[in-house]
Amino acid sequence: MARVGDRVGAILSATNREVKLLGYGIFKGNLEPPDDTRTPFGTAGEINKMARENGGDPWTNPCIELDDGRIVWGCQCWWGDEDEVRHSIKDRTVVVVDLEGNPITS
Repeated sequence: MARVGDRVGAILSATNREVKLLGYGIFKGNLEPPDDTRTPFGTAGEINKMARENGGDPWTNPCIELDDGRIVWGCQCWWGDEDEVRHSIKDRTVVVVDLEGNPITS
């Protein structure tokens, strides 16, 4: 389990040949995502609305601040310890992408 401040990696998707990597960065903790954050289950705002209607607490999710300053959420990727993510990539081609899967060029 990651602790606040740990180095982590975030993968959008992978095949046997290629890894679409969001990047590496710092685990910021389980935080409440902005309402417009897209998740596989709707937006964070929609999830929080359902939680409030059912008397629940606000929804939180792992927050990752990537080295390039982008914020990604655990619900948007596969993520884990940086060394473990690097090891899992093995000899596959790595393409750094945005959340839509578009390559990021430096």
